[in-house]
Amino acid sequence: FPQAELDRAEAALEVAREEQKNATGKAAAVAKASVALAEADLKLANIRMEQTIIRAPFEGQIFRILTAPGEFVRAGEPLVELGDTTSLQVEVPLPREQAQKGARINLNVEEQATQATVDQVLPLDPRFEKLRDLAKSITSAVVILENKNAQFKPGQSVSVELIPRYPIAEVPTVSVTNTPEGIRKIQIVRENVIRDLTPQILGQIGPERLFVSAPFNKDDEIIVSTSQPLTDGTQVQPRLTAGKTQDTPAAAPGSQPSKPPEKKVSF
Repeated sequence: FPQAELDRAEAALEVAREEQKNATGKAAAVAKASVALAEADLKLANIRMEQTIIRAPFEGQIFRILTAPGEFVRAGEPLVELGDTTSLQVEVPLPREQAQKGARINLNVEEQATQATVDQVLPLDPRFEKLRDLAKSITSAVVILENKNAQFKPGQSVSVELIPRYPIAEVPTVSVTNTPEGIRKIQIVRENVIRDLTPQILGQIGPERLFVSAPFNKDDEIIVSTSQPLTDGTQVQPRLTAGKTQDTPAAAPGSQPSKPPEKKVSF
């Protein structure tokens, strides 16, 4: 192993130098030759050790190691995946008026708000086709995110105004109200509990409908209007209105059977 050979060569040179200190006459000449030989062996050991060191062509972050210690590899075989993370890029959809080379745009890297610079403007990627209804005209753009402090990592999720983090729903305009603080609010019934959500308005669909994004769950029911104010956390129970429950006389022969009582559910 190169490291063991290097350690052995360094030790041999040290021994040879100690022997040279005490050698006299012909022994001194032999000791001098031994030192020279040990120095040559050390140089060879350093060369072999140097050949085991892999140097990257640039400073960066290792994303993945493709080999294991002690594994034999061929010349040119990939060993690691390396990337320069001082700036990161991502392709996002933008309204066409924002997609100007050099323009600064707002985006979120998971929970952190930041800005990026538009580098390229491209035709709309097929992945974003379903977003066309959210703006008059959209396109794809490659944006550059400065990352000199390494606060962001490759693979983190990125969202822009046209790619909200939460599910999108089409709701009546009247279901979106404002809190006393001026923050938009939409109320839902979730497992018989009133919940206040803060929606992101994505676009208008005529005068009566909106596209919004909020942390909806699958079975949430949106509250369009109420007869009295409802606070977040209020529990509600379905109210069943049923028809008469007394026994129904048997139907006469040849007549149609009576219908079961109609049930209505309300909150």
